[in-house]
Amino acid sequence: MDRKASFPLTVGFIVIVCAAAIYFSLNVRKGEPTTHVIAGSANPAALASASSTTIEPHVDEQTGTLVIQAGDEVDSNGILVGVTGVTAPYSAGNSKPSNGQFMLVNVEVHNSLDPGGAALNISPASTFELQDASGRTWAPTTLTGAPTAPSGQINPGATLNGALAYDVPTGIDYRLLFKNPQVSNGEIIIELGKH
Repeated sequence: MDRKASFPLTVGFIVIVCAAAIYFSLNVRKGEPTTHVIAGSANPAALASASSTTIEPHVDEQTGTLVIQAGDEVDSNGILVGVTGVTAPYSAGNSKPSNGQFMLVNVEVHNSLDPGGAALNISPASTFELQDASGRTWAPTTLTGAPTAPSGQINPGATLNGALAYDVPTGIDYRLLFKNPQVSNGEIIIELGKH
């Protein structure tokens, strides 16, 4: 077969393959939650004091919950969330911690929905939960002079940055849970490491 005769067959084959790829990309994943992991630290120097163990983004086999580490961001069903830095111990002027140290966790939440999508409501007490390695939870605290905790409504395309302050023991592994019914499985675990 010469080139002129095979050209229409080649073009036809390419059109069929492209149409099939578009069809499957639009229809096969319908109904499945969308989660994109964007790895990489926004500020690697701020995270250098965290645990030396690197945790790859993964889904916990027992709970089905997505697990990332500080410095990673994840976009799950229109919510982009990540921890951009952890400071422990954090000095809060004349305030003294009662449990060992103050820890400041810098977070960023972005509403990545298209215009016209739903706004997100963020509250430090109900959206975030700090746990230690034993599963004990730690309530956020207010520290004079510390950055403001992330709180409020986030419209599509907007970003909310803030810092969560905790009074916690030293030398323990911590993780921050981001809780929202819109994200896959209702929460995302962000491993903070030992502080």
